[in-house]
Amino acid sequence: MYLGDVTISLKIETSSNASVINQLTKKLVQSQAEYANYMRQGNIAHTPVLEKEIADLEGLRTLIQTNQDKLFFVTVFISLTCESLEKLNEKSKILEAEMNKKTAMVRTLIFKQIDGLKQMLPTGEIALAGFERNMVSGGVATLMPITNPNVSHSKGTFLGRNYYTNAPIYLNTFIGPPALPNPHIFICRYKSVLGKVFH
Repeated sequence: MYLGDVTISLKIETSSNASVINQLTKKLVQSQAEYANYMRQGNIAHTPVLEKEIADLEGLRTLIQTNQDKLFFVTVFISLTCESLEKLNEKSKILEAEMNKKTAMVRTLIFKQIDGLKQMLPTGEIALAGFERNMVSGGVATLMPITNPNVSHSKGTFLGRNYYTNAPIYLNTFIGPPALPNPHIFICRYKSVLGKVFH
């Protein structure tokens, strides 16, 4: 499946452990009450699903309480660029069908295209809110397109310095395979006391 010019932007925010534990405890109590209610009624049709949900919530809460895992709020923004409206509609339907196979909810930013464009730019500013999904650190790690953190070319655009080795990083998007299997770039930003820091 070739969709053409696709840009992906990830918004990943950490959450405080205290608020996450409170939310998980609240959800756990609701699930346990629902389970007890079904058992009291003798309705066992939904109890296996609730038993699994209760076990998952207890496990996740334990991992977060013991600092073995962290919960993040993640939004994935995907931008398609096409030559015509017909091709854009066709590619959008293909993308939605593929995402639906993975049970991912796709929302089109109708009347919010400017905010969508701002969200796609690597400024670190949050232009859109309310589309978050929670993920643990393992799920977030699978979203990172890092195959080699030390990629640099002999010629190209100077991007900065490698955070770990302080070596200069040059990117030549036209060099092609095998030196550059795809022309993707990953920019990571975190807030510090001094302002924004990009990696």
